[in-house]
Amino acid sequence: MLLGGILPLVVAAIAFAIGWAASRRPAVAQSAGVILGYAAGVTALEARNSGLVVALEILVQPSVAHHWAPLVAILAIVPALVARALGGRRGLRWPIAALICMTTPVWLLWGGKYLPSREIRESGFATAAWGGLEAVAILAAVAALLLVAWYLWEAADLTYAPRVRSLLAIFAMVGGAAAAGLTGSFVYAQSFGVLAAALGGCFVAAWLLQVYTGPDAAAGPTIVLAGSLVLLAACYSEMQPLQAAGVWAAVIFAAGWLPGLSRLPSKGQVAIRAIACLLPVSIVVVQAGLEFAETRRQQQEERASNPYSIQPPPRTRFPS
Repeated sequence: MLLGGILPLVVAAIAFAIGWAASRRPAVAQSAGVILGYAAGVTALEARNSGLVVALEILVQPSVAHHWAPLVAILAIVPALVARALGGRRGLRWPIAALICMTTPVWLLWGGKYLPSREIRESGFATAAWGGLEAVAILAAVAALLLVAWYLWEAADLTYAPRVRSLLAIFAMVGGAAAAGLTGSFVYAQSFGVLAAALGGCFVAAWLLQVYTGPDAAAGPTIVLAGSLVLLAACYSEMQPLQAAGVWAAVIFAAGWLPGLSRLPSKGQVAIRAIACLLPVSIVVVQAGLEFAETRRQQQEERASNPYSIQPPPRTRFPS
């Protein structure tokens, strides 16, 4: 809780405050908070097991898929930097953003069981590897989902209820953490929790500093981080595609543009957005929780019926 929750929250809040003081730009402050808060949290969690030096080396020289997430998040600020350097031409952002969205899933999965090296394929051990057309179709679908979410977050009205959208984004990440944990991946559950804490730190800092901004100010880094975690949980945990889709829908609806929403009164907009965000992730978490409970029940029954399993010694009752 301290390393994966409090620490990234505090670091994100401080980074947000420094970014705001230096630039007076919500995008700079929010991006700094999300990226640095997330990096601090995952580094602290890694240092708990392997030491600080090794954790810092992993941060700059990643070795496994989820270690790449902080660097991918940094890459996601490039479109905004390029557009600003070229005179604020927002149209130039999207070709670069599309390239990042296409590169990210390949980057994360390359060398794994789905996209193994040629040597592993030829050895015959790559039984789960995707075929050529299958890989192209899956990677294109993931890239499209990333890009659509990124676009919808930036297309939303940034001035309307930013704190509500921030809270919903935090709840979506917490739901993702619960879903990942219940489907078998403690590592990805922790990573989702760190991202939720980083968004929480930005929310607290924006509230204290009276900065009227929401999570969509850092749409690129947040979407790429969340999308990377959903993808990895779906590929390397037991999270099913429909469960991953439910978590991703919650992420999009938390802060993204929704058709016809602006025509509703303010309370109606909040209600519709909250329902659209919380309903799919709640269904996913409940379903994953029921499946987890059923699996545990079956395991307990198997242990109880196995005469060779080690049973705990009976408790000795002493007279009072």
